[in-house]
Amino acid sequence: MSCPPRWRRPSAAMVGLLLLLTAGCSGSGASAPAADGGGPKVPLTYLPAGGAGGRLGEPRLQATVRIGSRPVNLLVDTGSTGLKVLASAVGSGDATPTGATGSSSYLSGLQIGGREARATLRLGDVTADNQSILLVDSLACTAQVPNCEAAHGRTPEEFGGVFDGILGIGVAERDQGVRGCCTNPMLGFTSNGAFTVHFDEHHPELALDPDRKTLNRYRTVSLRQSAPMQACLTVSSVLSTQCAPVVFDTGTPTLALEAPRLEGPAADRLIGGGIVDTFGEQVTFDVAAAGWTWTYRMPREKDPQQALNALSTPLLGYGRQPSSVILAGLPAFTRVDVLYDLRGGRIGLAPR
Repeated sequence: MSCPPRWRRPSAAMVGLLLLLTAGCSGSGASAPAADGGGPKVPLTYLPAGGAGGRLGEPRLQATVRIGSRPVNLLVDTGSTGLKVLASAVGSGDATPTGATGSSSYLSGLQIGGREARATLRLGDVTADNQSILLVDSLACTAQVPNCEAAHGRTPEEFGGVFDGILGIGVAERDQGVRGCCTNPMLGFTSNGAFTVHFDEHHPELALDPDRKTLNRYRTVSLRQSAPMQACLTVSSVLSTQCAPVVFDTGTPTLALEAPRLEGPAADRLIGGGIVDTFGEQVTFDVAAAGWTWTYRMPREKDPQQALNALSTPLLGYGRQPSSVILAGLPAFTRVDVLYDLRGGRIGLAPR
């Protein structure tokens, strides 16, 4: 059997404190006026696999954020919190270090370190003053994944290879870094702490400060309850229904289950690197709390047409963390719009 596609999850931080809410204070709020029917719309850029001059290995979402006087291109990640950018990409005098340092580790094994700073940020037509960011000046690998993308002097996609850093805008904070760095930048870009993510290949966007009519489209789930939001996955011939906490994560290029060990028929489908072959199988993804179920079929391994909603990356990964988590990545966002209510501590789904 041929080698599996290279598995990367560079923008999802290691899962430990899965659902620590980031609903704190954020400094100055958005300066742009709200439009009729809700707040500003911020266009995003979809980059397909093979984009960026062939340097991009998997499909990604990109936002351009101005830090002080200089624009930077950031990977949009609803699976982590905080703006983390290469220090070399930020102009001299555009950010003021606070004296604190910080670090974060990601599921891919990438570990970043740097200095906390404050800066004025601009996203689309919206400006937020005095926001916390991390100026990244060191890249390394964790002991668990010593051959990560930063090993042997390599340059990771999200920090220098394609992007200047990561725009972490999720409700769930999963980074294992310095406490307090960094605040979700969307608290500064919004007036009410809420925004929605709409993804398609042609017109992905963030909609800030949605109005009541828009909010009524979404079936919401509180993340302040003792148990995190759950989803369930079933994969024909491979995985009986398995339920786990779920994160709707634009930084993940597929719909994935990360689990500590192999169970059932999956043990006979292992194709190396802790990855299970799910090519050609039917997948059912169910989020009961939000009243949404999605069924689709994975492509054949050698299928030349790989639709975004059925990526060729294997679905199941094992052995990289002690507890199970489902990462509902870009394929899920092709089927639902997702609401993030940071101050209300809730997430909402609106099937399309």
